This record gives sequence, structure tokens and C-alpha cells, in this order.
Amino acid sequence: MYENIEKAIEELCIEAELVKVFDAIEIAKRGVLKTPALAINGEIKIAGRVASVDELNKLLKTLQN
Repeated sequence: MYENIEKAIEELCIEAELVKVFDAIEIAKRGVLKTPALAINGEIKIAGRVASVDELNKLLKTLQN
């Protein structure tokens, strides 16, 4: 997931800070029940699967509007 979101951010020329969380307690505090997960501005957008670069591009584009 991390590599795919990096590619999507690069393709869309978005400035973003990526944080990779490994600590199980911190993951649970964020409300994630299945990993991998993607949260944007604290909101879980994808969990339990790896999203494709295309899917991530579409998601990021909807958030830009």
C-alpha cells in the first residue's frame, strides 16, 4: 500500500506527509481493524487490502475537489 500511495501522490504532484504506523496499539487507536490501511486526514479510507495506484489516484482526485 505504501509504495502505491507514494506513486499516486507523485503522479498527481500532491504535497503530502506519509506516516507508516507499525505499532499494534497505535493502529487500534486509529480505528483500524484490518491492515494494510490508508487514512487521510485521520479518516480511514481503505482497510484490509492493498489498493491499486489507479484506485488511489481516483480517491485522491475526489479529495482535491
